[in-house]
Amino acid sequence: MRYRPGRSTTRLFVVAAIAACTVGVVSAAAGAKVSQTKAASPVRIAVFLSSTANTYEQADLKGAQAAAAKFGGKVVKVFDANFVASTQSSQVEDAITAKAYNAFVIVPQAGNVIVPQVKDAIKAGIKVVCLLSPCGLNQQSNARQIPGYVTTVGYQFAENGTDIAKAIVAACAKLNPCNVVYEPGLLSFSTEKFRTDAINAYLKKHSNIKVLAEQQGQYLAGPGRTAMQNMLQAHPNINVAGSSGDQMTAGMEQAVKAAGKTGKIKLIGNGASVPGVAAVAAGRWYATVANLPYTEGYLGAEYAIKAAKGTPLSKIPSFVDDLKFSTVGTTIITKANVGKFKAQWAG
Repeated sequence: MRYRPGRSTTRLFVVAAIAACTVGVVSAAAGAKVSQTKAASPVRIAVFLSSTANTYEQADLKGAQAAAAKFGGKVVKVFDANFVASTQSSQVEDAITAKAYNAFVIVPQAGNVIVPQVKDAIKAGIKVVCLLSPCGLNQQSNARQIPGYVTTVGYQFAENGTDIAKAIVAACAKLNPCNVVYEPGLLSFSTEKFRTDAINAYLKKHSNIKVLAEQQGQYLAGPGRTAMQNMLQAHPNINVAGSSGDQMTAGMEQAVKAAGKTGKIKLIGNGASVPGVAAVAAGRWYATVANLPYTEGYLGAEYAIKAAKGTPLSKIPSFVDDLKFSTVGTTIITKANVGKFKAQWAG
């Protein structure tokens, strides 16, 4: 049998070609695996709260964590501004510098103050969502005010004020005159002023309603009780008392009880917290207006994660009204519908 070098050489080339193709396929597969691993890695989220001690914002955080677990994200750090806008601004800048996050979910202490930091975050490729109120110079706008900003999930404070006023009007339905007192939280917050202005504008349309007094309750039961005591002393003929937060209404209830007027003054809260909803169910309060912080945090983190994973902003709304997700089809929780509503925060 003769030796045929030509045939042996050809065989070597074929074997080499097959080997090269095999290496190429393995390399391509390895590359695909690396790419998939990178794409599947969780979106790293920093959550910025106005206060970690605030039970409303604790519910925001729980919602964000739940959405992160479902949609491929991870809340890796939570910042506490302790209700100081400048502190929150510094925290956002520090988080940008750290280069450790893909997305920010912010409960802004002052959405108009934090605009420069939000712009810096977007420039760094970080997706930004704000909760409760917009991050932008116009705190009453539903528009995407900053290019590249993902969305706001919350509600308009003026809308919330109108809902509180509607509850007051319903409580006053059979009274003429109906003597009303009201406790805003802190009017130094622009959003609180928007809410209070909306309440007063709506109540002015009803001639039977007389607003006797307005005193700040500072979002706490203690100051809420003190404010109510002051108003009761000046106006013993109060028919309806409302506030911008269930905590303050709890304090108002204490003052009413101490004055021996339980059952004589209809109480209205805001937020639909666990104790607020229980008070409505028990008939101690006339109404509370729903807030949905868990839903708010959940939707905020969901949109932040989707944006970080490549969903274009054209497919994400510039504003999401979380109150549309109320299980009773309205934001005003009364004895008639309280059994169908589940509170989302501790109050």
